[in-house]
Amino acid sequence: MQINLNRIELLNRLSVIERGLPGKSHFAPVEGIYMEQQGNNITLMSNNLEMAVKTVIPANNTGEGSTILPKRFAEIVKQLPADEVEIAVKDNRAEIKSGKANFKLICMDAENFPLLDEGYHSNTFIELEGELLRDMIGKTTFCA
Repeated sequence: MQINLNRIELLNRLSVIERGLPGKSHFAPVEGIYMEQQGNNITLMSNNLEMAVKTVIPANNTGEGSTILPKRFAEIVKQLPADEVEIAVKDNRAEIKSGKANFKLICMDAENFPLLDEGYHSNTFIELEGELLRDMIGKTTFCA
């Protein structure tokens, strides 16, 4: 897997993905950032087993592959000097290059990552009568 991305675009997407990373977990794959390349799209995902966050970055590269990068990947990207980031993944090893900076990370196998349920769509709606909704909110506001 060979990816070239704009550093600012990658940072913006990683800042969203970091919100779904767990603090500590007994399940190692969720402690990292899932990265998948499918054609011209790069998918980044985090999942703390309660909440999952996913974003897709259009890229000029084509190829296939996926891996789980350690969460310090986001910290590395913040420190990179150049505007372009090159990420090469081979045999569960990632090499991140930008300008004169060069980092090597050990990745995890992407097969163990709990992916989002593809049956969920953001345009799914539930219809409730106004009075029923008001009653439901009234019964739960004391908890807040």
